[in-house]
Amino acid sequence: MALAVSLSAVSVCCRAYATKEYDKTVRGVTYTYTVENNAAAILYCEANSAYIKEHPVIRIPSKLGGYPVKTIESFIIMTEWDPEDLAQQKITLPVVNKVVVPASVETIGKKLNPNDGIGGFTAFTIKRIHLGKNVRQIRSNPFFCDKITVHKDNPYFVSEKGLRLYNKKKTQLYAYLPSNKAKKYTLANSVRVIKSGAFCNSSLKQLNTNRAVKAEAGAFDMCYRLSVLTLGKAMKNYEPSRPGSQLKNGCNIVIDSDNRYLTLKNGALFNKKMTKLLQYFDTEDRTVYTVPKSVTHIGRMAFYDCYHLKRVKLPSGLTDIGDYAFCMCGLSSVTVPASVVRIGRYAISVDKSVTVKGMNTKIAYGGIYAARVYAPKGSYAESYCQRNDIVFKEL
Repeated sequence: MALAVSLSAVSVCCRAYATKEYDKTVRGVTYTYTVENNAAAILYCEANSAYIKEHPVIRIPSKLGGYPVKTIESFIIMTEWDPEDLAQQKITLPVVNKVVVPASVETIGKKLNPNDGIGGFTAFTIKRIHLGKNVRQIRSNPFFCDKITVHKDNPYFVSEKGLRLYNKKKTQLYAYLPSNKAKKYTLANSVRVIKSGAFCNSSLKQLNTNRAVKAEAGAFDMCYRLSVLTLGKAMKNYEPSRPGSQLKNGCNIVIDSDNRYLTLKNGALFNKKMTKLLQYFDTEDRTVYTVPKSVTHIGRMAFYDCYHLKRVKLPSGLTDIGDYAFCMCGLSSVTVPASVVRIGRYAISVDKSVTVKGMNTKIAYGGIYAARVYAPKGSYAESYCQRNDIVFKEL
């Protein structure tokens, strides 16, 4: 069975690194790594199918190029096959039964960066990852596996039934693996922080958080099956970590009545003061949406993938449009008020399937076509359009 990782699944190792990359083959596995502060950091690795079939247990080396391995950014083990060839030839890949993390490793995962490169490739399915006794830091859930176990002498982390990973006191949830079969889950009362990516790709249909918990950006990434999410009293924000990972439009968000940070109104999620629109939930029967006059900031990916939306009316006091805010929408044009002083990366664009009559479109990013922008002459929106090759029309 192969794990096909695509654009919507994970931000991967194909980004540009500031330091030089090295390759080293150890026991049939080729590791790509960097060296910084006299320590090696593994970015990703690759193995041949025939080798994995004969050696289903991978023991990550404690040294590469003479340097101690202190960091593992990703457990992705790429194959020699690309996804298209694998599907066409109907090949079944062998499974990696276990990946063992050595005692030298202290940090796992990488710093969250929503602008990392994203790519498609094929990787081996991993049944179990065993964390070494000195792992003390985990950055943005990197575990694409069926189970996680922890060395008995590790003082920082604990695994619950191999399916959930916590800090030792169980006040922070780092991973709730997709291999959990439950469709409904209620967070333990001891948990105070849901870490980035903790529920990534979960098969849950209903998730109930407790009243005291807070969530990091990306905590609910790729929870595409989720139909009910309850947010407790202390929850301040819901923010996806990368484009395409946000909650789907059919998800029903229930906010605790005592929550002082979030509110729902007319199919959109806002901060309590309704000065920031966090996410708009697309529906077939609504093609026009008017952003409330109180809103000054449209959040990152707020309207991402809202393909039913054909027209949006922005308030005159709006000042900030976040990254990817209208990316992959059904909008053919956007009217931006003069009050706007910032527009984020790829904030104004439409799906390439949208046809705009009489418009000379141009590819802006990853197959996304730029939408037409209407705004006052001399406005920030005009300069944004000039920098990003977007069609500008003066109001």
